[in-house]
Amino acid sequence: MNQTQYAPVTQGVAGESIPPLRGPRLAVGIPTFFDLVNQAMDLHIKTEGKPEDTKPTFVHEFPKERIAKADDKFDVITFKIAESRMAPTMKDGSAPRSPSRREVKDHPELTGFNVTIEAWWELVQAEFCVWSKSSKNADLLADWFHKFMMKYAFLYKFFSSRGVNNFRFVRRADDDVDHSFGQELYKRRLTYEFRLETLYAVEQKQLTDLDINYGVSGASQNVQLKPTP
Repeated sequence: MNQTQYAPVTQGVAGESIPPLRGPRLAVGIPTFFDLVNQAMDLHIKTEGKPEDTKPTFVHEFPKERIAKADDKFDVITFKIAESRMAPTMKDGSAPRSPSRREVKDHPELTGFNVTIEAWWELVQAEFCVWSKSSKNADLLADWFHKFMMKYAFLYKFFSSRGVNNFRFVRRADDDVDHSFGQELYKRRLTYEFRLETLYAVEQKQLTDLDINYGVSGASQNVQLKPTP
């Protein structure tokens, strides 16, 4: 099976209501979403600056080696997937149990083969955690990060123009203090949701003929069906 990215199409199975298309851009994956957040944050820092006396750093893994350096600023934003589930796309408001077939078309290169597009939607919740050595800086950075995300999502359309669908703010969790690394670190957690579309292209050989055997009162007949040219 070969997997290829295709632009989304609107054909769906009976009972399923395919969400509106976002445009000609390809669907983004989870790693791409976090890359886009990083790109947008770098641009935001260059154009509008950062909170005073902070040094926002966007990383996937917690940088434990920096904690021991007392004079270093420690204003880190980590990220993870908090939840992912099938999106409700059925007409009754429920979520499908499996991918749906969106399209079947002739293979562009292989004669006698089709390309079948299978796809599904997921609702993904991404959690961003602000870590800082002081409660004040944690609050400043969390407020700055949240305003940046809302501005780039809804005013600048930065994410939707790059294939991120149905972005929304979900919640801010309770403020927390972490002592896991032998040092007091203040945490602020923000969760956002977006809709992820996954498409798979599967190559399948076209049906060229079909033999049917049937019997009536002990007699049997053979019928051969061939496609119409």
